[in-house]
Amino acid sequence: MLVFLAVNGYELRYTQKELVDLILDVADGKREYEDILSWILKHQV
Repeated sequence: MLVFLAVNGYELRYTQKELVDLILDVADGKREYEDILSWILKHQV
């Protein structure tokens, strides 16, 4: 996801903990499309 966004001109600012929490939640099925989109928009520079 991060490579895709970077290649397409999106720059995100986040901590390693925020990123790990997102990845683990996605893997656990706790996040859906809308949640991930919201996270990206919240961390967009």
